[in-house]
Amino acid sequence: MKRRDVLKLSGTLAGAAMTISLPAGWTPARAAPKWKVGFSQATTLEPWRVQFNKDIEAEAKLHPEVQLIITDGQDKTEKQVADVENLIAQQVDVILISPKESAGLTGVVEKAIDAKIPVIVLDRNVDTKRITQFIGGDNVLIGKAAGEEAVKLLGGPGKAQGNVVEIWGHGHRARSRSPRRLPRLHRQGARHQVPAQQPVGRLEAGQSLRHHDDGAAQQ
Repeated sequence: MKRRDVLKLSGTLAGAAMTISLPAGWTPARAAPKWKVGFSQATTLEPWRVQFNKDIEAEAKLHPEVQLIITDGQDKTEKQVADVENLIAQQVDVILISPKESAGLTGVVEKAIDAKIPVIVLDRNVDTKRITQFIGGDNVLIGKAAGEEAVKLLGGPGKAQGNVVEIWGHGHRARSRSPRRLPRLHRQGARHQVPAQQPVGRLEAGQSLRHHDDGAAQQ
């Protein structure tokens, strides 16, 4: 197996779309899987992560040579660390990981690299450059877009008036600089820059919410 081929396939599973035209009625022979791809998901409590799993499973089904192993960290760093250690023990060919937090998953990611297993980090990065690839959104750009939309809803540039109420997810305190919250901080910093240029007030929420709980909307 060539490392180059494994990384190419893993990139496809993580985010690329592939379209293949086949004759009507043609059914390929099901080959025995020869590549094991492990995906360490942080949690399945959030709907977008559930959809994430469904998308990657759908892509994997297009590749009969791949055995996809998905683990659920259950929103616990220690559980996700154990999941990755288990994938290492299974000698998977590549690991995809969407970390619950940066610092807590850094050590086990480096452990996988030491075991000569390529690691592709998704959404939230870890605190090391010893990874194979990072795939994620531009949180500064996302925050800027949110700020621009808030200004637009309040009357437009130069005319915007009103207050912007900001609500954070569970544990995201206003002054916390924890590495696990860096994506939120990057979005928040850029989001604040745009309304700050307008006659708009900003009210930060007095409490954080467990955003994946049923009672969050009521709070």
